Amino acid sequence: MEGEILALLWYSYEPLKCSTEIRVISLLPAPKFDSNLEIRLPHIDHTSMFVSNAHPSFYKSISYCWGELNFSHALMCDGQRTLSITANVYAMLRLFRRPHKIRYLWIDAICLNQQDDVEKQCSSGLMGNIFHEAEKVHV
Repeated sequence: MEGEILALLWYSYEPLKCSTEIRVISLLPAPKFDSNLEIRLPHIDHTSMFVSNAHPSFYKSISYCWGELNFSHALMCDGQRTLSITANVYAMLRLFRRPHKIRYLWIDAICLNQQDDVEKQCSSGLMGNIFHEAEKVHV
């Protein structure tokens, strides 16, 4: 099955509006643990979340040990694109996925374009808010 995912086009990050947007993973449900992983990666306006505290937290944030940066696994992103991820991220997503419910997550390895130094630098100033506003932070 993972080979079918690899046959899709590669995911290309759309730039964030650095001062107003973050990405939050929508991890789609699957009835079986070994089903292919599929996510959506929308841009979310964070200004109302971080500034006014008007919205309840809806995502979990995950901080983890990066380990080796070997992008050995893939998942389907936005229904038609392949996104390469590390074995650690792949394992975490499998553990967090639910059979009948979308799970919302913020994981820097996916939510930040790791190839874009400007985006990473701009987003680093938001990290405190991202973790603070999360429903729960997993380490």
